[in-house]
Amino acid sequence: MNATLFSIECISNLHVGSGEENFGLVDKLIQRDPVTDLPCINASSLKGAIREHCEKVMPKETIKKLFGSAPDEKTTTSGKLIFTDATLVTLACPDDTRVYSLCTCKESVDSVKKTAELLGMGQVADPLVDKLEHGDNATSTLINIDKMKDSTKDENLPVIARNCLENGQSKNLWYEQVLPRYSRLAFFIIHEDALSEEFKKAVCEPLVQIGANASVGYGLCKISEICTNAKQEKQ
Repeated sequence: MNATLFSIECISNLHVGSGEENFGLVDKLIQRDPVTDLPCINASSLKGAIREHCEKVMPKETIKKLFGSAPDEKTTTSGKLIFTDATLVTLACPDDTRVYSLCTCKESVDSVKKTAELLGMGQVADPLVDKLEHGDNATSTLINIDKMKDSTKDENLPVIARNCLENGQSKNLWYEQVLPRYSRLAFFIIHEDALSEEFKKAVCEPLVQIGANASVGYGLCKISEICTNAKQEKQ
């Protein structure tokens, strides 16, 4: 089994909606892991966003081969790529002593390392901590899981007011929860053949828009390859 680990760096605030009705102060909540209750991006949402992005730069035949048939097609075929949920690794937090801090916890990093080992990536799992926590330049602060969960509670994540105007008058005001920019997540793609350079270039070189509100700059993300256990590339 071949697998590749990718990181997602949120360049702008990210809202991938849970789709559930909420009758609290925040109208639209983000997706969460059902076990840890930490913010995440569900595999189906992530796959859909990456597919939509790749459709702009890759041939239709390649898209169907990698991602499967489109939702509007009568015949259903599965693609060659299997996506996992994107797990939160570092959370961007306000800081009185610097512009912002990246906070992480051992449990978040360990969950990614455990998945990597289960996917047969044991030999490449060791450098994950540095690459996922620190990225290229940033330095993260290690906090305990309780503080991480507290920092990501609904009342502690940023909430942005959105408004629909008609002739200058408010017709629909709602509040939207976001994962703050500069936060980092990690996900795996499981694949039979090694990922082609064409696919990796399409996903990793430009910014990828994930989630809602693309017209107001939400969800701009930088995806980077961390490591893979694929031995050779097949075009």
